[in-house]
Amino acid sequence: MHLLNESLVFATLYGSRLYGTAGPNSDTDVRGVFIPNKRDLLLGTPPQHYICEPEKDTDEQVDEQYLSLHYFLKLLTQGETNTLDMFFSYTNKEASLVSSPVYEELIRNKDKIITCNITKYLGYCKSQALKYSIKGERIQHYESFMELIDTCESPSSTTLGEWLVHCRVMGPDSAAPLGDAEDYFKNNVHVGRRFKITDNRLGDHAYLLLCDNKERYIMVSGHLFPQNANINTTKDSIRKCLASYGQRAYNAAVDNGADYKALSHALRVAYQAHELLRKGTITFPLSGSVLQTVREIKFKETSMTYDDIIDLIKVNIEIVESCLKTTTLPKQPDWGWINEFILQLYKEQTN
Repeated sequence: MHLLNESLVFATLYGSRLYGTAGPNSDTDVRGVFIPNKRDLLLGTPPQHYICEPEKDTDEQVDEQYLSLHYFLKLLTQGETNTLDMFFSYTNKEASLVSSPVYEELIRNKDKIITCNITKYLGYCKSQALKYSIKGERIQHYESFMELIDTCESPSSTTLGEWLVHCRVMGPDSAAPLGDAEDYFKNNVHVGRRFKITDNRLGDHAYLLLCDNKERYIMVSGHLFPQNANINTTKDSIRKCLASYGQRAYNAAVDNGADYKALSHALRVAYQAHELLRKGTITFPLSGSVLQTVREIKFKETSMTYDDIIDLIKVNIEIVESCLKTTTLPKQPDWGWINEFILQLYKEQTN
Protein backbone atom coordinates (compact mmCIF):
# COMPACT_ATOMS: atom_id res chain seq x y z
CA MET A 1 0.00 0.00 0.00
CA HIS A 2 1.11 3.53 -0.74
CA LEU A 3 1.33 6.00 2.12
CA LEU A 4 -0.91 9.02 1.52
CA ASN A 5 -0.50 12.44 3.09
CA GLU A 6 -3.98 11.99 4.57
CA SER A 7 -5.61 10.01 7.35
CA LEU A 8 -7.12 6.76 6.14
CA VAL A 9 -10.67 6.03 7.27
CA PHE A 10 -10.38 2.49 5.94
CA ALA A 11 -8.74 0.44 3.21
CA THR A 12 -9.74 -2.96 1.86
CA LEU A 13 -8.92 -5.55 -0.72
CA TYR A 14 -11.44 -5.08 -3.48
CA GLY A 15 -12.95 -6.90 -6.45
CA SER A 16 -12.61 -10.67 -6.67
CA ARG A 17 -10.50 -10.82 -3.49
CA LEU A 18 -13.34 -9.18 -1.58
CA TYR A 19 -16.13 -11.17 -3.22
CA GLY A 20 -14.40 -14.55 -2.88
CA THR A 21 -14.22 -15.11 -6.64
CA ALA A 22 -10.47 -14.70 -7.14
CA GLY A 23 -8.56 -17.14 -9.30
CA PRO A 24 -4.82 -17.87 -9.66
CA ASN A 25 -4.37 -14.99 -12.11
CA SER A 26 -6.68 -12.45 -10.48
CA ASP A 27 -5.45 -8.89 -10.02
CA THR A 28 -5.04 -7.34 -6.58
CA ASP A 29 -7.18 -4.23 -6.12
CA VAL A 30 -7.20 -1.97 -3.06
CA ARG A 31 -9.85 0.64 -2.33
CA GLY A 32 -9.97 3.09 0.55
CA VAL A 33 -11.36 6.32 1.98
CA PHE A 34 -9.33 9.22 3.40
CA ILE A 35 -9.84 12.50 5.27
CA PRO A 36 -8.25 15.34 3.28
CA ASN A 37 -5.27 17.05 4.90
CA LYS A 38 -5.45 20.40 6.69
CA ARG A 39 -3.84 22.42 3.89
CA ASP A 40 -6.30 21.25 1.22
CA LEU A 41 -9.27 21.81 3.51
CA LEU A 42 -8.24 25.35 4.41
CA LEU A 43 -7.54 26.22 0.78
CA GLY A 44 -10.87 24.72 -0.26
CA THR A 45 -9.17 22.28 -2.63
CA PRO A 46 -9.71 18.84 -1.09
CA PRO A 47 -9.21 16.13 -3.75
CA GLN A 48 -12.02 13.76 -4.59
CA HIS A 49 -9.78 10.77 -5.13
CA TYR A 50 -6.26 9.41 -5.61
CA ILE A 51 -5.19 6.69 -8.02
CA CYS A 52 -1.89 5.03 -7.12
CA GLU A 53 -0.23 3.15 -9.96
CA PRO A 54 2.30 0.33 -9.38
CA GLU A 55 5.88 1.54 -9.06
CA LYS A 56 8.13 1.05 -12.06
CA ASP A 57 10.84 -1.62 -12.07
CA THR A 58 9.06 -3.70 -9.43
CA ASP A 59 6.91 -6.82 -9.48
CA GLU A 60 4.16 -4.97 -7.60
CA GLN A 61 0.90 -5.11 -9.54
CA VAL A 62 -1.59 -3.60 -7.11
CA ASP A 63 -4.26 -1.18 -8.31
CA GLU A 64 -4.99 1.31 -5.50
CA GLN A 65 -7.73 3.94 -5.46
CA TYR A 66 -8.80 6.17 -2.58
CA LEU A 67 -11.83 8.44 -2.25
CA SER A 68 -12.16 11.46 0.04
CA LEU A 69 -14.71 10.97 2.81
CA HIS A 70 -17.20 13.58 1.55
CA TYR A 71 -17.03 12.26 -2.01
CA PHE A 72 -17.38 8.67 -0.83
CA LEU A 73 -20.50 9.48 1.19
CA LYS A 74 -22.00 11.40 -1.72
CA LEU A 75 -21.62 8.39 -4.04
CA LEU A 76 -22.73 5.98 -1.34
CA THR A 77 -26.02 7.78 -0.77
CA GLN A 78 -26.61 7.65 -4.53
CA GLY A 79 -26.39 3.86 -4.48
CA GLU A 80 -23.17 3.79 -6.54
CA THR A 81 -22.14 0.15 -6.91
CA ASN A 82 -18.43 0.39 -6.14
CA THR A 83 -18.90 2.48 -3.00
CA LEU A 84 -21.60 0.13 -1.68
CA ASP A 85 -19.15 -2.75 -2.05
CA MET A 86 -16.46 -0.67 -0.33
CA PHE A 87 -18.71 0.28 2.57
CA PHE A 88 -19.72 -3.30 3.34
CA SER A 89 -16.16 -4.62 2.98
CA TYR A 90 -15.98 -4.77 6.80
CA THR A 91 -18.01 -8.00 6.60
CA ASN A 92 -14.94 -9.73 5.12
CA LYS A 93 -12.33 -9.60 7.89
CA GLU A 94 -9.66 -11.15 5.69
CA ALA A 95 -10.02 -8.34 3.15
CA SER A 96 -9.64 -5.53 5.70
CA LEU A 97 -6.30 -3.70 5.51
CA VAL A 98 -6.95 -0.54 7.57
CA SER A 99 -9.82 0.42 9.85
CA SER A 100 -10.48 3.34 12.18
CA PRO A 101 -12.96 4.68 14.76
CA VAL A 102 -14.38 6.91 12.01
CA TYR A 103 -15.24 3.87 9.89
CA GLU A 104 -16.72 2.11 12.90
CA GLU A 105 -18.92 5.15 13.55
CA LEU A 106 -20.16 5.04 9.96
CA ILE A 107 -20.97 1.35 10.29
CA ARG A 108 -22.93 1.95 13.50
CA ASN A 109 -24.98 4.61 11.72
CA LYS A 110 -25.44 2.87 8.39
CA ASP A 111 -29.22 3.23 8.75
CA LYS A 112 -28.70 6.98 8.22
CA ILE A 113 -26.59 6.47 5.08
CA ILE A 114 -27.74 3.36 3.23
CA THR A 115 -31.03 3.70 1.34
CA CYS A 116 -33.13 1.59 -1.02
CA ASN A 117 -31.75 3.57 -3.97
CA ILE A 118 -30.23 0.73 -5.99
CA THR A 119 -31.04 2.09 -9.44
CA LYS A 120 -27.37 1.98 -10.42
CA TYR A 121 -27.04 -1.56 -9.06
CA LEU A 122 -29.90 -2.68 -11.27
CA GLY A 123 -28.65 -0.70 -14.24
CA TYR A 124 -25.21 -2.24 -13.90
CA CYS A 125 -26.71 -5.71 -13.61
CA LYS A 126 -28.82 -5.34 -16.75
CA SER A 127 -26.09 -3.74 -18.84
CA GLN A 128 -23.40 -6.25 -17.89
CA ALA A 129 -25.64 -9.09 -19.03
CA LEU A 130 -25.73 -7.69 -22.55
CA LYS A 131 -22.72 -5.42 -23.01
CA TYR A 132 -20.06 -7.85 -24.15
CA SER A 133 -22.46 -10.29 -25.74
CA ILE A 134 -23.51 -7.52 -28.15
CA LYS A 135 -19.88 -6.67 -28.90
CA GLY A 136 -19.07 -10.32 -29.42
CA GLU A 137 -21.97 -10.69 -31.82
CA ARG A 138 -20.76 -7.73 -33.88
CA ILE A 139 -17.25 -9.16 -34.10
CA GLN A 140 -18.72 -12.39 -35.43
CA HIS A 141 -20.64 -10.43 -38.08
CA TYR A 142 -17.57 -8.47 -39.20
CA GLU A 143 -15.45 -11.62 -39.35
CA SER A 144 -18.13 -13.39 -41.42
CA PHE A 145 -18.26 -10.36 -43.71
CA MET A 146 -14.47 -10.53 -44.11
CA GLU A 147 -14.60 -14.25 -44.95
CA LEU A 148 -17.24 -13.59 -47.61
CA ILE A 149 -15.23 -10.95 -49.47
CA ASP A 150 -11.82 -12.53 -48.83
CA THR A 151 -12.41 -15.06 -51.60
CA CYS A 152 -12.54 -12.35 -54.27
CA GLU A 153 -9.69 -12.95 -56.74
CA SER A 154 -9.55 -9.35 -58.00
CA PRO A 155 -9.93 -7.28 -54.80
CA SER A 156 -8.49 -4.09 -56.25
CA SER A 157 -10.78 -3.96 -59.29
CA THR A 158 -13.98 -5.50 -57.92
CA THR A 159 -16.41 -3.30 -56.00
CA LEU A 160 -18.26 -4.47 -52.92
CA GLY A 161 -21.59 -4.22 -54.74
CA GLU A 162 -20.33 -6.34 -57.64
CA TRP A 163 -19.00 -9.00 -55.33
CA LEU A 164 -22.21 -9.25 -53.28
CA VAL A 165 -24.18 -9.72 -56.51
CA HIS A 166 -21.65 -12.39 -57.54
CA CYS A 167 -22.13 -14.16 -54.18
CA ARG A 168 -25.93 -13.84 -54.57
CA VAL A 169 -26.23 -11.84 -51.38
CA MET A 170 -28.05 -9.34 -53.60
CA GLY A 171 -29.69 -9.64 -56.97
CA PRO A 172 -28.54 -7.56 -59.97
CA ASP A 173 -31.33 -5.08 -59.31
CA SER A 174 -30.41 -4.83 -55.59
CA ALA A 175 -33.88 -6.09 -54.77
CA ALA A 176 -33.48 -9.79 -54.10
CA PRO A 177 -32.99 -11.60 -51.83
CA LEU A 178 -33.76 -8.54 -49.71
CA GLY A 179 -36.39 -8.31 -47.01
CA ASP A 180 -38.64 -5.52 -45.80
CA ALA A 181 -37.73 -1.87 -46.40
CA GLU A 182 -37.96 1.01 -43.94
CA ASP A 183 -37.13 4.71 -43.81
CA TYR A 184 -33.73 5.37 -42.28
CA PHE A 185 -33.05 8.49 -40.21
CA LYS A 186 -29.89 9.87 -38.62
CA ASN A 187 -30.05 12.75 -36.15
CA ASN A 188 -33.73 13.10 -37.06
CA VAL A 189 -32.85 13.69 -40.73
CA HIS A 190 -34.18 11.35 -43.39
CA VAL A 191 -31.21 9.63 -45.06
CA GLY A 192 -32.93 7.14 -47.33
CA ARG A 193 -34.48 3.69 -47.43
CA ARG A 194 -32.84 0.58 -46.11
CA PHE A 195 -33.64 -3.01 -47.06
CA LYS A 196 -33.04 -5.96 -44.79
CA ILE A 197 -30.45 -8.41 -46.20
CA THR A 198 -31.80 -11.86 -45.42
CA ASP A 199 -28.58 -13.71 -46.29
CA ASN A 200 -27.25 -14.77 -42.88
CA ARG A 201 -23.62 -14.64 -44.00
CA LEU A 202 -23.65 -10.97 -43.00
CA GLY A 203 -25.34 -11.60 -39.66
CA ASP A 204 -28.71 -10.58 -38.29
CA HIS A 205 -28.20 -6.83 -38.67
CA ALA A 206 -27.26 -6.31 -42.32
CA TYR A 207 -29.01 -3.88 -44.68
CA LEU A 208 -28.76 -2.32 -48.11
CA LEU A 209 -29.03 1.46 -47.65
CA LEU A 210 -30.24 3.49 -50.64
CA CYS A 211 -29.64 7.14 -49.76
CA ASP A 212 -31.67 10.06 -51.01
CA ASN A 213 -28.48 11.48 -52.56
CA LYS A 214 -28.15 8.29 -54.69
CA GLU A 215 -25.26 6.86 -52.64
CA ARG A 216 -25.50 3.17 -51.78
CA TYR A 217 -24.10 1.39 -48.75
CA ILE A 218 -24.05 -2.01 -47.11
CA MET A 219 -24.75 -1.60 -43.39
CA VAL A 220 -23.36 -4.36 -41.14
CA SER A 221 -23.96 -4.08 -37.39
CA GLY A 222 -24.39 -0.33 -37.68
CA HIS A 223 -21.31 0.43 -39.81
CA LEU A 224 -21.63 1.71 -43.40
CA PHE A 225 -19.54 0.23 -46.23
CA PRO A 226 -19.83 2.01 -49.64
CA GLN A 227 -20.98 -0.30 -52.42
CA ASN A 228 -18.70 1.41 -54.95
CA ALA A 229 -15.56 0.87 -52.81
CA ASN A 230 -13.27 -1.92 -53.97
CA ILE A 231 -12.80 -5.07 -51.92
CA ASN A 232 -9.38 -4.03 -50.58
CA THR A 233 -10.80 -0.75 -49.27
CA THR A 234 -13.72 -2.63 -47.69
CA LYS A 235 -11.29 -5.03 -45.97
CA ASP A 236 -9.41 -2.08 -44.48
CA SER A 237 -12.70 -0.69 -43.12
CA ILE A 238 -13.61 -4.05 -41.57
CA ARG A 239 -10.17 -4.29 -39.93
CA LYS A 240 -10.70 -0.86 -38.36
CA CYS A 241 -14.05 -2.03 -36.97
CA LEU A 242 -12.45 -5.14 -35.48
CA ALA A 243 -9.55 -3.16 -34.02
CA SER A 244 -11.97 -1.01 -32.04
CA TYR A 245 -12.94 -3.94 -29.80
CA GLY A 246 -10.99 -5.20 -26.80
CA GLN A 247 -9.89 -8.69 -25.84
CA ARG A 248 -12.96 -9.40 -23.71
CA ALA A 249 -15.18 -8.72 -26.70
CA TYR A 250 -13.10 -11.14 -28.79
CA ASN A 251 -13.44 -13.78 -26.08
CA ALA A 252 -17.19 -13.18 -26.18
CA ALA A 253 -17.19 -13.77 -29.91
CA VAL A 254 -15.36 -17.08 -29.47
CA ASP A 255 -17.95 -18.13 -26.88
CA ASN A 256 -20.90 -17.46 -29.19
CA GLY A 257 -21.34 -13.93 -27.92
CA ALA A 258 -21.11 -14.68 -24.19
CA ASP A 259 -18.63 -13.01 -21.84
CA TYR A 260 -18.82 -15.26 -18.81
CA LYS A 261 -16.93 -12.87 -16.55
CA ALA A 262 -19.42 -10.10 -17.35
CA LEU A 263 -22.33 -12.49 -16.76
CA SER A 264 -20.90 -13.56 -13.40
CA HIS A 265 -20.64 -9.89 -12.36
CA ALA A 266 -24.26 -9.30 -13.36
CA LEU A 267 -25.50 -12.25 -11.32
CA ARG A 268 -23.32 -11.33 -8.32
CA VAL A 269 -24.68 -7.78 -8.29
CA ALA A 270 -28.26 -9.08 -8.44
CA TYR A 271 -27.60 -11.34 -5.43
CA GLN A 272 -26.03 -8.43 -3.52
CA ALA A 273 -28.93 -6.09 -4.30
CA HIS A 274 -31.38 -8.73 -3.08
CA GLU A 275 -29.52 -9.16 0.22
CA LEU A 276 -29.22 -5.40 0.72
CA LEU A 277 -32.96 -4.79 0.28
CA ARG A 278 -33.91 -7.77 2.41
CA LYS A 279 -31.36 -7.52 5.26
CA GLY A 280 -29.96 -4.01 5.02
CA THR A 281 -26.45 -5.30 4.50
CA ILE A 282 -24.19 -7.02 1.97
CA THR A 283 -22.04 -9.89 3.19
CA PHE A 284 -18.58 -10.59 1.80
CA PRO A 285 -17.25 -12.94 0.72
CA LEU A 286 -20.24 -14.42 -1.05
CA SER A 287 -21.22 -17.68 0.55
CA GLY A 288 -22.60 -21.13 -0.17
CA SER A 289 -24.42 -21.85 -3.39
CA VAL A 290 -24.32 -18.18 -4.43
CA LEU A 291 -20.52 -18.16 -4.43
CA GLN A 292 -20.36 -21.51 -6.17
CA THR A 293 -22.74 -20.43 -8.95
CA VAL A 294 -20.95 -17.12 -9.55
CA ARG A 295 -17.51 -18.79 -9.62
CA GLU A 296 -18.65 -21.55 -11.97
CA ILE A 297 -19.98 -18.99 -14.44
CA LYS A 298 -16.91 -16.74 -14.17
CA PHE A 299 -14.48 -19.59 -14.87
CA LYS A 300 -16.76 -21.29 -17.45
CA GLU A 301 -17.16 -24.39 -15.30
CA THR A 302 -20.95 -24.24 -15.30
CA SER A 303 -23.27 -26.72 -16.97
CA MET A 304 -25.72 -23.89 -17.72
CA THR A 305 -26.04 -22.58 -21.25
CA TYR A 306 -25.76 -18.90 -22.10
CA ASP A 307 -29.57 -18.66 -22.27
CA ASP A 308 -29.87 -20.42 -18.88
CA ILE A 309 -27.55 -17.84 -17.31
CA ILE A 310 -29.42 -14.91 -18.85
CA ASP A 311 -32.71 -16.36 -17.59
CA LEU A 312 -31.24 -16.74 -14.09
CA ILE A 313 -30.08 -13.11 -14.11
CA LYS A 314 -33.52 -11.95 -15.29
CA VAL A 315 -35.25 -13.93 -12.55
CA ASN A 316 -33.01 -12.34 -9.91
CA ILE A 317 -33.61 -8.87 -11.33
CA GLU A 318 -37.35 -9.49 -10.99
CA ILE A 319 -36.82 -10.61 -7.38
CA VAL A 320 -34.87 -7.43 -6.64
CA GLU A 321 -37.56 -5.25 -8.21
CA SER A 322 -40.15 -7.04 -6.10
CA CYS A 323 -38.08 -6.48 -2.92
CA LEU A 324 -38.05 -2.76 -3.66
CA LYS A 325 -41.76 -2.73 -2.79
CA THR A 326 -41.30 -4.34 0.64
CA THR A 327 -37.86 -3.23 1.86
CA THR A 328 -37.62 -1.34 5.14
CA LEU A 329 -34.59 0.66 3.99
CA PRO A 330 -35.27 4.42 3.91
CA LYS A 331 -35.81 6.19 0.61
CA GLN A 332 -33.61 9.14 1.57
CA PRO A 333 -30.41 9.39 3.65
CA ASP A 334 -30.24 11.48 6.81
CA TRP A 335 -28.35 14.42 5.35
CA GLY A 336 -28.51 16.31 8.63
CA TRP A 337 -26.52 13.60 10.38
CA ILE A 338 -24.15 13.07 7.41
CA ASN A 339 -23.31 16.76 7.02
CA GLU A 340 -22.75 17.22 10.76
CA PHE A 341 -20.53 14.10 10.82
CA ILE A 342 -18.34 15.43 7.99
CA LEU A 343 -18.26 18.94 9.44
CA GLN A 344 -17.05 17.79 12.86
CA LEU A 345 -14.33 15.59 11.36
CA TYR A 346 -13.06 18.30 9.06
CA LYS A 347 -13.12 20.84 11.93
CA GLU A 348 -10.92 18.54 13.98
CA GLN A 349 -8.59 18.14 11.02
CA THR A 350 -8.09 21.92 10.68
CA ASN A 351 -7.63 22.74 14.38
